[in-house]
Amino acid sequence: MPVRNLQILVALMVICLACYFQAERLKYAGKLGYAIVKIKDNYVDEIDPQDLYMAAMKGMVSELDPFSEFIPPSKYEEFHSLIEQQFGGLGILIEGPPAVPQLTVVAPIPGSPAFAAGMQPGDVIERIGEQSTEGLEATEATGLMRGPIGEPVALQVKRIGVTEPLSIIIHRGDIQVDSVYGDHIRHDSSWEYLLEEDTRIAYIRITLFGEKTVSELKKALSTIKSSARAVIIDLRFNPGGLLPAAVEMCDMLLDHGTVVSTRGRNNRLIHEFRADPGLSLDPSIPMIVMINDHSASASEIMAGCLQDLGRAKVA
Repeated sequence: MPVRNLQILVALMVICLACYFQAERLKYAGKLGYAIVKIKDNYVDEIDPQDLYMAAMKGMVSELDPFSEFIPPSKYEEFHSLIEQQFGGLGILIEGPPAVPQLTVVAPIPGSPAFAAGMQPGDVIERIGEQSTEGLEATEATGLMRGPIGEPVALQVKRIGVTEPLSIIIHRGDIQVDSVYGDHIRHDSSWEYLLEEDTRIAYIRITLFGEKTVSELKKALSTIKSSARAVIIDLRFNPGGLLPAAVEMCDMLLDHGTVVSTRGRNNRLIHEFRADPGLSLDPSIPMIVMINDHSASASEIMAGCLQDLGRAKVA
């Protein structure tokens, strides 16, 4: 066979294979589109095709396994802000049910709009705008207070020692959020990691694994390394975040061993992350990592790694 004819034949085979796989994809896309149109045209109520598409995507991903979740565009922006540790908000650390009976201010973030407006630790937020906070969890309340920078948010606040509720209007600002907390805040607005009850013990609470968490933990460990005789790392209610952050943070506390490995289909090894020599904390200092049912993803990786390699006990 002439070389030119062979080249043409090979090219045709490649095109046919590409068309076959494309046709397979288009077949399922066509069925999905057909179903959306049929539901839109025949359902008893008016329905937005975009809502149907989002519901279909959510359903497909949720069928994969309990840990897979479809993130719609509206939620992705919120998730991205969380990971960046930056958003438009008031700058209040709050607790809500079930931890405390009512939505309560733990502390305003120094320099934030809430701090400038005079919000105080112990203030109970009774209303956000027109919505009562009764039974509202902290995550839901946080969502209500976040939004475009510069817009006002009206709060009704019950303050200790004040008879009547206070009406406070705060304009949202650009909030930089800590993800590593200590036991309490010092007078200079920095975190104190040593427990008030026993200054030999350091308490480090990590709320998520964001873009700034690694540098925050480095700072915390640098602060306590010459004074702490034991360390508590609190990962309770930590939903996770960036895997590279968890790997770097484990590496600070380990000088050998596999931090985590990722495997794909057929158990194929994709990545293996190992700890490098060098530590940010004396390895002889005992450590406890606290977790609960709400500790997930990167939190589980960090806790499991430190436990498996004998660096910490998990409680």
